[in-house]
Amino acid sequence: MIHNKKASELWVANKILFWIIFGIVLGFSSITFVYMISKTGAERATVYENLESLSLLQRFLKSPDCFTYGNEENALYLALDYEKFNDEQLNKCYSFKQGSPPAYRITLTSESGDIVKSIKTANWNINRDFEEKRAPANVMIRRQDELQKGRMEIETQNIK
Repeated sequence: MIHNKKASELWVANKILFWIIFGIVLGFSSITFVYMISKTGAERATVYENLESLSLLQRFLKSPDCFTYGNEENALYLALDYEKFNDEQLNKCYSFKQGSPPAYRITLTSESGDIVKSIKTANWNINRDFEEKRAPANVMIRRQDELQKGRMEIETQNIK
């Protein structure tokens, strides 16, 4: 009896090179995929230094308890009340219970140049220069029932 053998008895030997190359390509693809995923995941979980300082700066710019024009329900975003912009309000807004907190000096300048006012926290040392200066934030300044464009610059001392 003669059998017609269409399939090779050495099919494993014929395909071994394919499987080796396939395994190498799959391995490199997997490593590349895991590397890309770990990079994006690590960036999301990064806790930036001076996170507490950043939250305080956001309080200066956006909280109605500090300088923002309006009250809790109707605060205008990045609109500062010139009447609230003073050392007393800053120290009331920025109170620290423990440790040596960073000191801040905030300068408010209008585009027209008629407003240039600088305030500082109680722990600001006038004999030292600032350690960090944030990029100026564009704000609206409410003064005598009119709004005008301006900039708010925040300088920091005693950074931990």
